[in-house]
Amino acid sequence: MKIALATDWFAPRQGGIETQLVGLARGLGARGHQVDVITATPGARDDTYFRVRMVRSGSVPGLDLAMSPRLPAELRA
Repeated sequence: MKIALATDWFAPRQGGIETQLVGLARGLGARGHQVDVITATPGARDDTYFRVRMVRSGSVPGLDLAMSPRLPAELRA
């Protein structure tokens, strides 16, 4: 099955949601699913069990939140 996980925060950021999403992506990939993680997190890298698809975006200064008017089109692509 093809699965896409779309998230604004992902590893290498460290925190609860990032840890949970890496575990989810690895677990699904280990079960034979094709997993793509769609994120704007700088430094996110492919893993044995999932592929990272970067979304180019700016960020809100001081908050480290992704923002992009192109985001809907990039997600559709």
